[in-house]
Amino acid sequence: MTIKATNDLMFKKLLASEENKDILQGFIKDFCGLDVPCDEIHIETPYSIDLYAKSLDSEESTLRSIERDIAVELRGLNIMVEVQVHYDKHFIPRTLHYAFKRFNSNYRVPGKMEEKRDGKSESYSSLMPVYSINIVEEKLFHKDEDVMRTFTLYDKEHKSGFEREWLKVSYVELEKANLSNENLKHWVEFFRSGKTLDDAPRYLKKAEEVVAFANLSKEERRMLMAMEKNIAIQESELSSALREGIKQGLQQGKEEGVDALAELIMQGVPLDEAVERAKETVETVEPSEDTD
Repeated sequence: MTIKATNDLMFKKLLASEENKDILQGFIKDFCGLDVPCDEIHIETPYSIDLYAKSLDSEESTLRSIERDIAVELRGLNIMVEVQVHYDKHFIPRTLHYAFKRFNSNYRVPGKMEEKRDGKSESYSSLMPVYSINIVEEKLFHKDEDVMRTFTLYDKEHKSGFEREWLKVSYVELEKANLSNENLKHWVEFFRSGKTLDDAPRYLKKAEEVVAFANLSKEERRMLMAMEKNIAIQESELSSALREGIKQGLQQGKEEGVDALAELIMQGVPLDEAVERAKETVETVEPSEDTD
């Protein structure tokens, strides 16, 4: 049985475990361009199968309540990593919210502030750069085929940024084809299939072994089965809601070509883009709120 590395449980085991810190080290090098010793990498949200099991067995628990992003601190820098399997129209604003929230959380942190001449602490000196990496299985930016897009604080008119990169937000779209470097090719293949190419780096070969079903503990297997069931239920509910929304939209007045629009929406294409792509056959489209 092949388990995809984008499964939340496996993703945390790979990139948030002390015993797998060499895999995290390789990830940071390939995605952030930083070559950092393992002993300088501090995992703030360590992987714990016991915590997962306890949370899932709680009557008040939901799957999302136990999913957590990966947070790392190294050399005065915060790195956040998240996987988003399904399309969410608020995903980009949410990633920016988390990145700025993380940046603000470092304000006036005891023990990390510089001391001024009068002996008082400089409140802003504990702020540090934040790099946010978001891995998605659906396309967010449809105008190009680049797998990875990175956004920074940048002065467009003068074509320059700050001396220090205070914020970098990257999106890795696994459905796309163009890669910026060779090692990203290996990561993308691994995230897509759970398998590695023959010439993949050593740490990715190890990652393939870590997520192999045969190497998982009994508790991890139980958790995976429970999560897969939960995901299947969620997908069924979303599919039913989408079909009902489209049905209501069609009842308001079926125009020529609206079937093409409905088909695009059912494929997961964002509404704005679906309307643009269906313009050749649709003159006026007024979908109900349920189709949004």
